[in-house]
Amino acid sequence: MSDDVQPSSLELLEPDFHVASFFVPSARRPAVHALMVFEVELARIATQVSEPMVAQIRYAWWREQVDAVYAGRRVFAPAVLGLRDAIATYELPRDALDEMIDAHARDCDAVPFGDSSQFHAHAEAASGNLLKLMCRVLGAGNSADPACVAAGRTYGGARQLAGFAHWCLHRRLRLPLDAVLKLGLSEADVFADAEARARLRPVFGGLKGGLRASLAELNRLRFPRTATPILALATLARPFLTASFDPLQPTATSPAERALRLAAANLFWRF
Repeated sequence: MSDDVQPSSLELLEPDFHVASFFVPSARRPAVHALMVFEVELARIATQVSEPMVAQIRYAWWREQVDAVYAGRRVFAPAVLGLRDAIATYELPRDALDEMIDAHARDCDAVPFGDSSQFHAHAEAASGNLLKLMCRVLGAGNSADPACVAAGRTYGGARQLAGFAHWCLHRRLRLPLDAVLKLGLSEADVFADAEARARLRPVFGGLKGGLRASLAELNRLRFPRTATPILALATLARPFLTASFDPLQPTATSPAERALRLAAANLFWRF
């Protein structure tokens, strides 16, 4: 069922993960790569599969693979073998993996987020759990969990904003519905009318403000320094949280700028 992303493919499929892993101790890098591959596999289902039923079959396959790993049954897909080894070596909790699958399955759901709390909860479930697992690999245990929640909320939420135009093309409204309705707009309006989408800027602004608050919270929290290479991913949200960033006409930051941001975060322990 899986096409099996390989760790060597991260540079092309998810360059931010690829660069972030440079700052991970080499002995722990294979396990971190395995978790990154798991996340990439889950995230790309929604972008590659247009039929929701087919997408849900793929998520069900991943649930079965995770169940097989924890039940001690044999697995064969290379991506699952790497995940199995990481789970066994670092005693990773299953609930975080299950929550990641469920969160990404929501990406194929035609139902929008009900409100901003659901928007942020999705980021926490997907990105936050990924960061928690990787921080456990780095030896932080659960002491970095509050920081992972704040970082995951920031990083995952910013990615939702950056991908707004993409989701619209697939007729998926990845915004809080209550905020959209307050503007007198419906889902159909957003999908059909460019002028209607332009009226969404207050919604974008409100979400950006919440994500900036999450980033500030992260920078106030204490956590083991061993977790820094993973939490540093949150700094990549900054360009998407500025007043000038427009989700309707997104512009990507350069690879060099993203690499410099990650390096600075690891050097100065600030995100």
